[in-house]
Amino acid sequence: MSSIQKNKVDPDHASLSQKIRKSLASVDVFRLRAIDDVTSRIGRGVFKRIDENRELLELLKERCPQFMAEHPWVEGWLESHDDFFVELAKATRAINPFEEPNRRGLCSFPRPWPGQRRRQS
Repeated sequence: MSSIQKNKVDPDHASLSQKIRKSLASVDVFRLRAIDDVTSRIGRGVFKRIDENRELLELLKERCPQFMAEHPWVEGWLESHDDFFVELAKATRAINPFEEPNRRGLCSFPRPWPGQRRRQS
């Protein structure tokens, strides 16, 4: 076998590799579009989920202080949800459709975290 034949690429193998790469790329695009759809649309989007999670903590602290004192881990659960939602928004580069800076140029939605941060984000 000559050195030319050894280095020759099987055309069927090359075209199969290209087809597989194209197929995987289209699957990735489909998955990314689905994730983007979930973070922007489902339940009014990830920023709405962040805001409502924070609103729930505000409500519990205001209306149920005894409950929160007896069950302090509940704030930790809500903080974990907040961390997850915030990181999901960052990872997907979600756009906050509700973001409107206030007079000081700060975003007022979602509202700030109302609890004490136990972990650094």
